[in-house]
Amino acid sequence: GTAQSPAINVTGYDEVEVSFWMWLDLEDPFYWLDKYELQMDQYWTGIGAIGAPITLLKKPCDQTFDCGGGVPDACVELGCETLEMQQWVYHSMVIDLAAYDWVPGLTPKEAIFTFGFNSGDGVGYDGKGIFIDDFAVKSLCQ
Repeated sequence: GTAQSPAINVTGYDEVEVSFWMWLDLEDPFYWLDKYELQMDQYWTGIGAIGAPITLLKKPCDQTFDCGGGVPDACVELGCETLEMQQWVYHSMVIDLAAYDWVPGLTPKEAIFTFGFNSGDGVGYDGKGIFIDDFAVKSLCQ
């Protein structure tokens, strides 16, 4: 399943902070079939998502994944080794909007964020999956 934010106007900002609380109840935190991710994409009113989305976080991580700006600790914290199961955990990341390949000339510049979860199979899933609360996108002082 997926959950998508409304279009968020990010015109004029170089960076934004994305934050949320996440509660995980995965079948196994290291089970390779359980997958989740958070992506950001450009939004065009009347058309929807355009361009190629960028992945801000995902599980499972692999050695080739950049984890939202090349911070290995963020990859470990958000996706791989320190998953906190069955409790609310706060996550926050700064997104460098200038690094994103926006389609030129579209104003306002709007972004949508999509959380996705896939259990990988339909066989006897014991977990409840993923819950997201208090999702926020905040501008940072320029």
